[in-house]
Amino acid sequence: MQRKPFRKKRRASGALALTVILALAAVALVVAGNRLFVVREITVEGNRFISADEIAETAGIAFGDSMLLMDTAAAAQRVSAHRFLTCNSIWRDFPSRVFINVTELSPVATVNWMGALLMLGPDGVVMESTSQIDLQLDVPVITGASIKSARVGEAVTYSVAGQDEAVALLLEAIDWQGFTSEVSEINVAALDDLYLVTQDGLIIRLGSAENIDEKLALARATLKPIRSAYEVRGAVLDVSTGVHADFRPL
Repeated sequence: MQRKPFRKKRRASGALALTVILALAAVALVVAGNRLFVVREITVEGNRFISADEIAETAGIAFGDSMLLMDTAAAAQRVSAHRFLTCNSIWRDFPSRVFINVTELSPVATVNWMGALLMLGPDGVVMESTSQIDLQLDVPVITGASIKSARVGEAVTYSVAGQDEAVALLLEAIDWQGFTSEVSEINVAALDDLYLVTQDGLIIRLGSAENIDEKLALARATLKPIRSAYEVRGAVLDVSTGVHADFRPL
């Protein structure tokens, strides 16, 4: 009769010891995990102009961070909040690598200014500035623009009133017409004599930006028969009236 309390005490002591051991093991695992499962490599996919370092910094992921405690959903939201990025996915490749897959907003035009090539987004904001002024991109080059200032992340400002509206209207119009890939140059030097140059060297005179959609539609409808009959490099197609297309061979 006197041994029962002794047995209960032994059992209680054993249960407490097991609990302590399990708790210590859990702490050891957490400590080991935080030491072993840390970020040692960050791989970024889908970027072209924005550096992998900038994207990782935007995501809030750094070398040495815990792989176990990382909130990939929050990191993806931070990347997608970037003006020029959409985050497709972020995933962990244990024990120590993180993948970030993004879609980067591509430039819609370039312009040379002060010895730099500026890459412009659809809203006229400078996406990137590079000293590689001969870099070939499959987007139109804006010429004849009087640029006052240009900073990465900000819209270009022009010293000639109306040039910003002309650039925006032309870029929007050629995109809406599906004409962007055919245009190599957009000239806005004279607002009443805007013109485009196609990839095969045809000059398309537009006059002012008024009724620009109708003028571009007229030009596109005329291009195929002209190209089938003439060498267009250096020739002029005048659609400034918006009603008639006047083709002048070289």
